[in-house]
Formats: sequence, structure tokens, C-alpha cells
Amino acid sequence: TCNNPCDAPEDPKNMLTNCSDNIDDTFLGTKTCGWLALQKKSVQNNMCKLYASEICAGTCNGICHGCTDSPSDKYTTKKKKKKTCAFLANNIDKKEQYCQSSPNSKAICPDTCNGWCRCVELPETNFSKGT
Repeated sequence: TCNNPCDAPEDPKNMLTNCSDNIDDTFLGTKTCGWLALQKKSVQNNMCKLYASEICAGTCNGICHGCTDSPSDKYTTKKKKKKTCAFLANNIDKKEQYCQSSPNSKAICPDTCNGWCRCVELPETNFSKGT
């Protein structure tokens, strides 16, 4: 789960957090993050895209439902230059550094800066046994 409360969603720094999960957290009623972590990558990708990205954010490592960016989207660097998500994605050696140093880049390019999750308010879910 993301440990960042969404106090001020209009501020990208408050919307994003490096995420982890608890192996006992559940999704789809019975599946746990621990179970998901032991699955093949293809199963993980499908489960993360469809169901588990918020609950098992650490295991899903940025594979977020609706978490995409456009290669032409632009973020502002620390030196006040405009760069595209494509530029960020193509600079593999420095991508992590750029994603870490610019909160703006994580908000504009969430898919490229994988491992970062948007804070979302999850609906209350009630799972009862035997129904």
C-alpha cells in the first residue's frame, strides 16, 4: 500500500509516494500480495493491471491501473528545462536519478517513473465468509 495520505492532491509531491506492500494484504477477496510476489511475471503484470496495483504497490512496482503517460508529455527539470516523458524513458542510465530529483516528472510520467504510485482513495470493501 502507499503510505502517503492524499492530503493535497493538487500538489504532485503529495500525490506520489514510493510504495511497498504487506504480504498478507488481500485483493479479489482471497489473493495476497505474498501470493502475487511468487507468481510468474506475466501473471503479476495481469493481476497488477487489473486488480492489485494499489493494494500490492511494492510487488506491482509501478504497474498501475490507468497509470500511463504520453511520450510527448513534458515535465520541468530542476534547471527549469522542459523535457518529455520519451526523453526520460530513453535515458535509462539516468532515469531513476531524474525521477527521484523531480517530483514533477513522477506526476507527469508515472509509467516511465515506475515504482511510484498515485495516491488513490480505495473504496470500502466488505468481504464476508460464506456469501
